[in-house]
Amino acid sequence: MDDRAVAGSPVYRRIALYSRLLATGSLQMELARVGARGQTTIPKRVRAAANLNAGDMLAFEVQADHLVVRKMPVAQDDAYLRGLEHTLDEWNSPEEEEAWRDL
Repeated sequence: MDDRAVAGSPVYRRIALYSRLLATGSLQMELARVGARGQTTIPKRVRAAANLNAGDMLAFEVQADHLVVRKMPVAQDDAYLRGLEHTLDEWNSPEEEEAWRDL
C-alpha cells in the first residue's frame, strides 16, 4: 500500500509538521511533488526568493539524504561556446541528438 497520503503514515505526519511550521513562520520551506515524468514546479515564493526566471540553469547535487539545487551563473561568453561547438562535430548529428535526448 502506498502511504504517501494516508493519514497517520510517517510521510503524512512529516507533511503536517512542515505545514504547521510554515504556517507559523518557523520554517522557510516549500514542498513540491515530483510527477511521473520526473518534473516538478518550483513554488512561486521560492522562485521569487532565488530570483529564478524562465530559462535559468539549475544544478542538482545529491548529498547523503538531501538534494541541493543551485542556480548556475549566466555564461557571459556565448561566442566562445558557439565557437567551441563546431570543434565537436562528431557529436553534432541528428543521430547523436536522438541518442542523448532523454538523458
